[in-house]
Amino acid sequence: MAAGVTASFDGYVEHMLRASSTCLVLLDRNRYSVPAAFAGRAVSVRSTATLVRIVADGAVIAEHPRRFGRDILVCDPWHYLPILERKPGALRNGVPFREWDLPLAIRTVRDRILKHPWRI
Repeated sequence: MAAGVTASFDGYVEHMLRASSTCLVLLDRNRYSVPAAFAGRAVSVRSTATLVRIVADGAVIAEHPRRFGRDILVCDPWHYLPILERKPGALRNGVPFREWDLPLAIRTVRDRILKHPWRI
């Protein structure tokens, strides 16, 4: 009697891509964010029917629900936090932060920034 396969099958399609300077990878006409530290670097993008998993240096650096459609932007605002240290005005104008449910302390800072007409 033959033994059955005991390992799980992790079926995915893998693409080697380069993350853009804006921390995004393009897969099937949609853009998915990666942590800022990986901007401009080569990453492995593994897509299943329901998930997009981005891997670099042997570790998963980002996971997003897979979106079907075109020209959809899927951002995790946490990926962009290091950029706020250099460009705090991004909290005001940055696409990843527009609809983010922020913790109270950060929301307070954002609201103060938004009240001022100057650009940071």
